[in-house]
Amino acid sequence: MGNDTFWWRVIDVIFGALIIIALYYLALIIFKEKRYALFTATLITYSFMHLTQARASLIDTFGVFFVITSFIYLYKFLPEQRLKLSDI
Repeated sequence: MGNDTFWWRVIDVIFGALIIIALYYLALIIFKEKRYALFTATLITYSFMHLTQARASLIDTFGVFFVITSFIYLYKFLPEQRLKLSDI
């Protein structure tokens, strides 16, 4: 794994695939139904912008992945905080 354009693109494609998985999980948390989560993952899978950015090795893919994962952790964190604040 040297400084080669192939490896730049492989890492970006891996993060592009992780975006699909992360969006499925985020939609499952928000909508609480598998069919809506699957529909969301299908939409991002066939999105031309997502495919182009993941294939062309643009840095936007990494930012989008980390934003989506931060939303996942935010949705997990908020219900815990409401319980702690109501105990006070």
